[in-house]
Amino acid sequence: MSLVYEPSAAFSVAETEAVSFVSDLIRIRSVNTGDPATIGDGEAIAAAYVRERLTQVGLASDYVEPVSGRGNVICRIKGSNPNAPALILHAHLDVVPADEAEWSVPPFSGEIRDGMLYGRGAVDMKNMAGMMLAVARDLAREQFIPERDIVFMWFSDEENGSV
Repeated sequence: MSLVYEPSAAFSVAETEAVSFVSDLIRIRSVNTGDPATIGDGEAIAAAYVRERLTQVGLASDYVEPVSGRGNVICRIKGSNPNAPALILHAHLDVVPADEAEWSVPPFSGEIRDGMLYGRGAVDMKNMAGMMLAVARDLAREQFIPERDIVFMWFSDEENGSV
């Protein structure tokens, strides 16, 4: 799967970061096989990547790892109205396995070719994870205070039971 991307000076910092983050996240092999013995720590590596980039712009976050290697990140941007219900945005960091023989571009390359970003998770759901990260960073840089809290959540294990 792929996303269309055509580099241009007209892109904002957030747009450029979003493409970079999605590409980087695709390169992190957070494959969820459904078997705890073979899942590995890709989700924790992806969660650490997200958390590090939040920290770079001064955003605090919580890291939750209920099972070794299964990392989750939660970041809340406080709103001006504590009585307003929060808005929650979420994405999962895991992907289903990929048979590299079935791909024209290596599934974990995050390669941009002819304006398209290729890789496992480019459409489900590392695209959303990278866009959310870029938006959260942009809000922090702009020192934007929303009316309601905005809660960004990056989860492990959507692909096999959401345990």
